[in-house]
Amino acid sequence: MDEDTIEEGVIDAIKSGETRMRPRWVFVVRAILMAISAALLFALLLYVASFIIFALHQDDVWFAPDFGISGWSLLLAALPWGLLLLSLVILVVLANIMNHYSFVYHRPLSEFLFVLVLLVVLGSFWIAATSFHAGVFHYAEEDVPIMGRFYESETNPPACMHRGVVAEVASSGFMIMDGNGATSVVVAGPGVVLSGGFRVGDTVIVFGDRNASGSIQARGVQEILP
Repeated sequence: MDEDTIEEGVIDAIKSGETRMRPRWVFVVRAILMAISAALLFALLLYVASFIIFALHQDDVWFAPDFGISGWSLLLAALPWGLLLLSLVILVVLANIMNHYSFVYHRPLSEFLFVLVLLVVLGSFWIAATSFHAGVFHYAEEDVPIMGRFYESETNPPACMHRGVVAEVASSGFMIMDGNGATSVVVAGPGVVLSGGFRVGDTVIVFGDRNASGSIQARGVQEILP
């Protein structure tokens, strides 16, 4: 069907009453609503993605891959898959809305998605590096109990991840003090050497389980920035 035939068909449809002109304000309102929806979805996507990064840092799972295959397994098990799925859904809906704009649909969809994902990743890491989520967490604990419990549950470290400051060093291991002031003795697990390399005052992540005596049998230790 050529352009003349299409144009004649549209004119005939208008004359016969099958279609009618919509007032300009309808399109203006629609454009405004789409823009607001896209902005809100992008902000929500940034919030969810940055919270995932914040939670992985807070519960120390972010450092798990440093401990090899076991650490990677822990990371995969601890990932908030529900939030990751929510992020994907928001991304798809946002891409569908943005596809109505000429600067998007005139380009390959893969190119637009790459730019969008890049912006989300960069923005999420930037937000996670600020005090935004820590502030929301503190506010939620005081005034929004349900949200506070959600933040708390998502930021609780696994039983095998222990963060602390080295308080004492011995030939067979060392002692760490956590943020609550509780101390734990760290001893070397099979194939792990703890002597040397750590000094009093170092902040470390210890990957390992507590034994019957309450000591942490380390499968790996990683120094981190305080």
